[in-house]
Amino acid sequence: MSSFTIKPVLGTLQTTVSEPCIVIAIAGLSASGKTTLARDLAEELDGSLLQMDDYYRDIPAGAAVEELNWDEPEIFHLDEWREHLEALGRGESVGVPRYDFVTSLRSGFREVRPSRVILAEGQFALHPNAIPNHHGLNIFVDVSVEDAFARRLERDRLERGRSEESIRTQWETHVMPSWQNWVEPSRLRADLVLRGDGNRIENLRQAVRALDEVQARMACIR
Repeated sequence: MSSFTIKPVLGTLQTTVSEPCIVIAIAGLSASGKTTLARDLAEELDGSLLQMDDYYRDIPAGAAVEELNWDEPEIFHLDEWREHLEALGRGESVGVPRYDFVTSLRSGFREVRPSRVILAEGQFALHPNAIPNHHGLNIFVDVSVEDAFARRLERDRLERGRSEESIRTQWETHVMPSWQNWVEPSRLRADLVLRGDGNRIENLRQAVRALDEVQARMACIR
């Protein structure tokens, strides 16, 4: 990974929020259903959504996509991800990168404004280097490895133009070792574990209930 160069963080735009924000970090195996949960919560809570997949590093010039391990923490700008979460927590808007999975390069930025609730979703969202000091609720989305692979196979074939052979090879050589080394152990940092193949409405209810409990504890501390 030494060929990568960390790019400077885009300057933030000042704004204000009247009360402290709460970060909900959502982690889990690739294609476990964590993105669906994060989007459901963002809609339900009118929250800001940050997805770790937008923080992939640009592919080095001359490198082939299949040569790189896209399922290890070092392939992401975790420093930038965390800085953006911390900036949102201070009431600042941030320029979140847009990542093009066809070219494996950033294609621009979008502005994300602060809100009372920030959803931070990604397979390494509970990695120690990814969690800001002011985070509030950690959720781990669990699903069987077989179901997750079937979902990823369909997604990468339809949305990213990948062949079944390349998807299966990546799964066996990169995704599974990453799951065993980093993602599955991060379950221990979770306050709540939800089933990615469970009922979406019930998952949403459980997450909101857990958030209410966190907010009640924070109110007592204040």
